[in-house]
Amino acid sequence: MNLDAMVEAVAEQAIWTGLASGVYGDAHWRRTFKLSEMIMKQVTGAHNAIVAYAALCHDIGRVNHANDRMHGYRGAAIALRIVGNTYANMALNDNQLHGTMVIMGKIQDIVSRHCVSAPDYDEFRIVHDANILDRVRFGGKSSIDVKKFALPDISIPLIDVAIELLEEEPVVEPPQVIQAKSKLIIPKGRPR
Repeated sequence: MNLDAMVEAVAEQAIWTGLASGVYGDAHWRRTFKLSEMIMKQVTGAHNAIVAYAALCHDIGRVNHANDRMHGYRGAAIALRIVGNTYANMALNDNQLHGTMVIMGKIQDIVSRHCVSAPDYDEFRIVHDANILDRVRFGGKSSIDVKKFALPDISIPLIDVAIELLEEEPVVEPPQVIQAKSKLIIPKGRPR
């Protein structure tokens, strides 16, 4: 499956489809994917499919553009559905069900915990750092706290690359997303 088809599959399943064009939408997913690929070239032993799908699906469970700390947990179930469509048939045909379940489990784990837990294995570290690198969309280099990188030796040199990717595919919020954000009300005391 190529990148455009993968992004389209993720966008179709996004909880709030307006997000597909916002700061946490398809342009962010693509840049996170590309940055993940760049980091992965320098990390031996990481599984390409786990990194690719986790990078693309990490924000699929968002319900708003504001503080939404629970979006990873919501998104994990959706990511499994998307990944399952791709891998389940292959696994059954190749008698690789156990391996496929491991792949799907790691994707689910990364998506569910990407914004609430410290990364504790290579694929998670890669997606984590790629997501941090794409924070340049919020205000350039000053938006990135380099102390949060799990792989600082690899990720810090990619900050300028992240800026270049943002210039190639800038964040553009369509009027309907801006309007929806302005009307969004999050009740106090509700978990985010």
